[in-house]
Amino acid sequence: MKRIIVLIPALLFSLSLLAQRNKNIPPTGSITCSEFAISRPLSEIAKEFPVDESKPYEKEESEDRENRKPQRFKFTVADGPEYGNDPATIQTKMGTVGTRAPLTSWPGQTATGFRPYDPSGAAGPSHYVQMINSTTFKVYNKTTGSVILTATLGNLWSPATGNAGDPIVLYDKAADRWFLAQFGTSSDRKIYIAISTTGDPTGTYYTYTFVSPAFPDYLKFGVWADGYYMTSNQAQKVFAFERTAMLAGNAASRAVYQSFSPPQSSGFFCPLPGDAADGTLPTVGAPCPIFSYSDNGWGAGYSDAVNIYQMSVDWVPTTPTATITLAANVATATFDASYNSSWNDVSQPGTTQKLDGIGGVCMYRAQWKSWSGYNTIVLNWAVNISATQRSIKWCELRQDQSTGSWSMYQEGIYLPDAATRWMGSIAMDDNGSIGMGYIKTDASAGIYPGLYYTGRRSCDPLGTLPITESLVIAGTGSQTGVNRVGDYAQLSMDPDGITFWYTGEYMGGTTGGSAARTHIYSFQLPNCSNAAAVFIAQTSGSNPMCPGASATFTATPTNGGSAPVYQWKVNGTNVGTNSTTYSTSSLVNGDVVTCVMTSNQAGVTGNPATSNAITMTVNSVSTPSVTIAQTAGTNPICAGSSATFTATPVNGGTTPSYQWQVNGSNVGTNSGSYSSSSLTNGQTVSCIMTSNALCVTTPTANSNTLTVAVQAVGDPVVTIAQTGGTAPACAGATLTYTATVTGGTPTFYQWKVDGANAGASASTFSSAGLGNGQTVSCTVTATPTCPVLTYKNLGTATTTNASTSSLGAAYPTYYGNGRQQYLIRASELTALGLSAGNMASIGFTTGTTLGDPATLNGYTIKIGTTTATAASATFLAPTFTTVYGPVNYTPTLSATNTHVFNTPFTWNGTSNLVVDICFSNQVVGNAAYATRYSSPGFNASAYYQADGAGGAGACTQATGATSTRRPNMVIAMANPTAMVNSNVLTANISALHSISGFAPTSGGSGTSVVITGTGFVNVTSVLFNGTPATSYTVNSPNQITAIAPAATTGPVTVLTSACGAVHAAGSFNYGSGLTLNLKLYIEGFYLGGGQMIGVLSPSVTDTVTAELASASPPYTILHTATGTVSTAGNASFLFPSAILGNSYYFVVKQRNTLETWSASPVLCNVSPITYDFSTGAATAYGSNLSDLKDGRYGIWSGDVNQDGLIESTDYSGIENAVTTFLYGYVPEDLTGDNIVEASDYSLVENNALLFLFAVRP
Repeated sequence: MKRIIVLIPALLFSLSLLAQRNKNIPPTGSITCSEFAISRPLSEIAKEFPVDESKPYEKEESEDRENRKPQRFKFTVADGPEYGNDPATIQTKMGTVGTRAPLTSWPGQTATGFRPYDPSGAAGPSHYVQMINSTTFKVYNKTTGSVILTATLGNLWSPATGNAGDPIVLYDKAADRWFLAQFGTSSDRKIYIAISTTGDPTGTYYTYTFVSPAFPDYLKFGVWADGYYMTSNQAQKVFAFERTAMLAGNAASRAVYQSFSPPQSSGFFCPLPGDAADGTLPTVGAPCPIFSYSDNGWGAGYSDAVNIYQMSVDWVPTTPTATITLAANVATATFDASYNSSWNDVSQPGTTQKLDGIGGVCMYRAQWKSWSGYNTIVLNWAVNISATQRSIKWCELRQDQSTGSWSMYQEGIYLPDAATRWMGSIAMDDNGSIGMGYIKTDASAGIYPGLYYTGRRSCDPLGTLPITESLVIAGTGSQTGVNRVGDYAQLSMDPDGITFWYTGEYMGGTTGGSAARTHIYSFQLPNCSNAAAVFIAQTSGSNPMCPGASATFTATPTNGGSAPVYQWKVNGTNVGTNSTTYSTSSLVNGDVVTCVMTSNQAGVTGNPATSNAITMTVNSVSTPSVTIAQTAGTNPICAGSSATFTATPVNGGTTPSYQWQVNGSNVGTNSGSYSSSSLTNGQTVSCIMTSNALCVTTPTANSNTLTVAVQAVGDPVVTIAQTGGTAPACAGATLTYTATVTGGTPTFYQWKVDGANAGASASTFSSAGLGNGQTVSCTVTATPTCPVLTYKNLGTATTTNASTSSLGAAYPTYYGNGRQQYLIRASELTALGLSAGNMASIGFTTGTTLGDPATLNGYTIKIGTTTATAASATFLAPTFTTVYGPVNYTPTLSATNTHVFNTPFTWNGTSNLVVDICFSNQVVGNAAYATRYSSPGFNASAYYQADGAGGAGACTQATGATSTRRPNMVIAMANPTAMVNSNVLTANISALHSISGFAPTSGGSGTSVVITGTGFVNVTSVLFNGTPATSYTVNSPNQITAIAPAATTGPVTVLTSACGAVHAAGSFNYGSGLTLNLKLYIEGFYLGGGQMIGVLSPSVTDTVTAELASASPPYTILHTATGTVSTAGNASFLFPSAILGNSYYFVVKQRNTLETWSASPVLCNVSPITYDFSTGAATAYGSNLSDLKDGRYGIWSGDVNQDGLIESTDYSGIENAVTTFLYGYVPEDLTGDNIVEASDYSLVENNALLFLFAVRP
């Protein structure tokens, strides 16, 4: 209702102005592209701006009908048969030539509540693109019908344009480019054209904006050699756009327009340009033909004819020129193109609501094709049969290539039954066959509006469509409430030249206001020659496909006879069997599949026949991956502030899906980004991406994991630590302290000693003059990272805006889009007690009314400073800072919605502020959120609001209206600086220590030495000539007791942690020389009872050598002494050079015993020192002693030759000595009785059997 009250007067006024302006528009002119850009890849744009196809429009019809006044018909069939349809041209019987079922058929797009859809579409090598009003479009996989992406045309522009409608899609086959177009608004008169930069419709586009001299209603395009030609429902201007420049991405591409005056009635009228989009282009320089029809029913002077004009363009001058001349007025058989003046032409089952029969124009397209010697154009338009029936008139025109003259080749009116057929689109394939798609309904027969097609072969009788009508999809209901349907449909040719592609509107829902649907289908027509032919199509699997996937191809023969034979080929090599199908899973990229069919039909020509070729794309296998990064918000994040994370996929396909996770739990929605203001410190953010790419090793990929640092709101914290010098430190030493600030950025440091200022402003402080117990601290001035906020309410009234008004509303969705500016005077902020600082957030308080739409897309808040003291109808344009968004925001009801700024806004404390809010849903809104507002007594707001596509430019709208209402705001301000104090450290200073003496002043290892002096605090070591004491005890600051280590004579040193080392005045002296007393028995000399035989004298047994060996490898013999052992086993040895305090192995040797070592090194810290080998085997290394059987142990006897072994050579020597009666002091005498005899031999023999040898470490 609001549109009728508010917009109709303005619309009538604008139409009046438009009519006045049109009078002053020159008949010819040139325009240059006003805006040019190269878009990002459409696949990226579609992900960033997803289309909500379920979002309903308010039930409305396009306002373009306001530009389409009905034509006036002075004469009707009641005035004579010459004003009716020539019966000779009417086909009254259904054709009987059979044809194949549709090749493909799938649902197209809808826009809930919007009428009509105006579908347009075209097929390329691998894709089909369909556009409808609103203006959304989809890119489909041509083979499977699967949706690759959905987008709006306006989003190819940045900033996005509106999507006003009347879209046109063309595939420029000669250039392998996609052409997309729509018009702007009746006020901006813009023409938007996007041309793909490659043959990939999901890639980048060149975007061009041209401004027409008048609103280009019902624009229609055609591809020609030198331009994209456009006609529209305006003052009969034809436009040509510089095709060559636009294909090259020339930002200065030009267009030229030229008026002409074809025969026409007043009212709706739109010629059609010739369109060579899906065939071979005409020769360069050939003029583009322009087609329309005239009806003798318009009045005297008019005739039934097709009127052909031609336009030529000279692009060479800087300002191009164009001329339009009459080519021909080709007479037709009589027809009646009249229609209802209210556009109520077509009856439907079950309702009195009639539908628009689309009279007054040739239906899109005027397809141009070139043949040998002639060119063709096929046209169709609606004709009136009776008060209850309409149908389609069609014709084929031919142009002689040598003379350029045009003539009617054939014409007809398709009326095979009582049904109404309309919304036709017609085209010709490369065989010369004509296909025509249309809507059909029959109210009396209960046939709802559905989609059908028919056609003719080149050999069929002229003026007829003998191919049996094919149903594509039946209607299931009737439309009520509005008569708008379609406006146009589109039949285009596949690049293969024989496949027709149609998109149109029909009634596929239940009866009501939302019955309309769109559909897409393709078909082929049979040929009429006697030649054998075969057509192959892929009937299972996909193309592109994955390695190893299966694909099936099916052959359809023509004139194949009763038993055709098939030979399938891959790259020309025979494969498969004699079958209509061929299946394989071994294709590789680039393989070409064909089929040779041999017919058994008599008289067939061209036998055998080779099929069309299908080139296969086999994608390589890829591995998906995804990485995430924080793309909005601070790092670290302030508690309660929002952070946004964005995923970057690799091998994600066209529309990957995302599952965000926090600490491994699912969060968020299926979006390439995730935002949250509730994260806590240490939480992890990650993402699982699911790829829809065709050939992937695994569809899912896990991202990297980000650990979130969240900082609590509050003042910064400063901590100081000693980073130079020791603790404790020696008096006079330099100490350094360092301050570390967290949670803020420091701007000034003030160091303090005992609370008094000291040092310069730096993060470090050094001093050599600190005394023990003095304190060090630091006071820091810093900018907080997450400051404490002060909240103030600007405006306190509790009044809320009405849901049917956007005045004073922070979320003004009553008109689906809008821009608002709020002026805040500095005096208002200072009155609240605020001063210069960082503004951190703004909040608006909502009521209970849910806005429609509920979500504000691209909601953005900007702030700038101004000297203005009031808002004006021209939006203020200071230098803005974007502080919030753009985000798709859904306000919370009955709450303060706080918008935390992405970047704080710094207010200087004196300037007035402008808060600028905008959003653009490009939908129709029905209710605004209720927001509390106040009126501060001056024009505090400026606003602009618009429904639907009109809001696309909301954020750049320059003018609006003003109001004293301004939403109440909760403003959060942060103090820009804070002064914080550090912890306090106490200096630990030690005085220099000294040694006054020590006692005793000499001794060996293990001697307890008492050291006296002063300052024995924090002692770290006591040294004897550099060797650490075995242990020490600090008895008091004046005394230490230390145990002397094994060392050499030298000074005594005391070290402290603070002051290092001091030395005693004298040295501690270690004595030299070692007396070793051994207890040992010799096995052969042992008599028992602890006594040995006296060999040298009655009390002395024998001479023995003792040695001192190193305690560590290689166990070198260091000292040697020789002595005698008494019969009681006692021996004493003097080693003058041995050093007390060292450890040694003791080694004993005798003339006929095994060399024997002490069990382990012995610390020789006193002299004399005693060692007893007799008490147990374990006293010798390796327990290498003989058990003397009375509790005593002795050294083994028998090593006569002293080679460390007791073996055969020893007892051999004794055996010889026995036989020679050897006697005296000889080594063979093991028993010490001075004679070598059997007892000696027996002893050595027994010991040799024990495999005895000297055991050493």
